[in-house]
Amino acid sequence: IVPLSTYIEQFFVENRGALKEKVCTIPNWYEDCAKKTFEKTAIVDDIPEDAFLISYLGNLGTCQDADILVETTKLLENEKVYLLVAGHGNKLEALKNKVDSEKLKNIKVLPFLHGSDYETVLQRSDMFFTTLIPGLKGLCAPSKTYAYLMSGKPVIVSMDEEMEIAKDVVDYQAGILVKNGDYEYAAKEIVRVKSNDTVSEIMGKNARKLYEEKYEKSICLEKYEQLIQEMI
Repeated sequence: IVPLSTYIEQFFVENRGALKEKVCTIPNWYEDCAKKTFEKTAIVDDIPEDAFLISYLGNLGTCQDADILVETTKLLENEKVYLLVAGHGNKLEALKNKVDSEKLKNIKVLPFLHGSDYETVLQRSDMFFTTLIPGLKGLCAPSKTYAYLMSGKPVIVSMDEEMEIAKDVVDYQAGILVKNGDYEYAAKEIVRVKSNDTVSEIMGKNARKLYEEKYEKSICLEKYEQLIQEMI
């Protein structure tokens, strides 16, 4: 059994009766495209160039906390902070309806992005959001976070502090850990990063370091190779 985090491994052993010697944790990864050349698209051309852009990319479903994305960004309307949400999931339509009904001008909602559109957003974003609802320790690993870390930008993490990715971001000082529902603290910390280039740069470098040391493709594939060699 190959779980995606040590806490998922612990869940299998403690709750599913798996033998510890038959469980090997190997996380998901993201291919390094930081220096990759691609054709920039117009996907974010309607967002002001001087805006501070926070992006949430990927699944927005049962396990994700959509409220913190919207409610935090609403508090930042006068700070030239924009939120881009692009993906799929059973909470995306409700989020879009809320943005439309409340006429929230600093939130843009798009479908799932691919190719150069996705690369353009990764490059343009100043910060990224990753979030899970409480109580998912050992049950979920938000793998889109690895792309955020690869891009070398600070990450806002809103989930149980025991989650592995939350611990990683805190240990590496690669972003901000926010409790679910604490919109004011999240907004305050975003303003702090936005207004201090040094803080933003240090967090970004730390995010990149975390990626290179733990979630780079070759590191994870080597672990699979070692596992298969041992099994053979």
